[in-house]
Amino acid sequence: MIVSEQSMQWLHFVSLTSIPLCKLDENELPCSVASGCLANIGGRKLILSVSHATGKGHWAAEMRFDPKQQKTLVHHFGDVWSVVHLDQNTSMTEELDVSFTEVPIDFFSVMQERNSTGKVIAERPRHEFETTLQDLPEASEIYAFSGRVRTAKLDETTFWSEPTVYPGLKYLRTDGHYHVFKLPVPHPGHEAFQGCSGAPIVDRNGVVVALVCSGNIAAATITGVSVQRIVGAIQTYLASGANA
Repeated sequence: MIVSEQSMQWLHFVSLTSIPLCKLDENELPCSVASGCLANIGGRKLILSVSHATGKGHWAAEMRFDPKQQKTLVHHFGDVWSVVHLDQNTSMTEELDVSFTEVPIDFFSVMQERNSTGKVIAERPRHEFETTLQDLPEASEIYAFSGRVRTAKLDETTFWSEPTVYPGLKYLRTDGHYHVFKLPVPHPGHEAFQGCSGAPIVDRNGVVVALVCSGNIAAATITGVSVQRIVGAIQTYLASGANA
């Protein structure tokens, strides 16, 4: 299959949209992984993810591997906020599968390439979305997301996972606060996507419309919580004057 230069550039971009997140145990060592995205809203930086992944435990966002210290530098999460939707007509509440935390304005994360000896040979900054989170998916668009999969603990201090990109998603419908996307191939099984929870689903223009939260094997679909639905909660948080 021949892939155009434009498509290759888009896939490279998608690979940089997901921020690696890790859950740390009592010894400050990683024991689980998830994904998120970095959004600059009103001059303040937030990491957006999903609550079923980051709602419990001690989480951190990976920044970069430091060859001198021989360890991955991380930013430890402060308060992690969830979002509850209130139905004005019924007064019923529904907790959405989304979470967010604020990070310092100088926070950064990079994707690094290392050779067989562990030397960093290239690195690229991960994408920071400048967004009002008001965008909705379109049936005519193609979507993609990226994340880390096949996670394995190699030894007591080494946690390994493989970065991957999933392109070719098509928007099917919106169910309440969630968008449903059709995969271009049969669903490979939930284990193929473990670690991608919270990853941004983006279109070919680099617009993020949802965060990965679940999948359906029989229907070959991926479901993402709508980022447009959390606008009010984020605006309330920013207006409260809370600090990272």
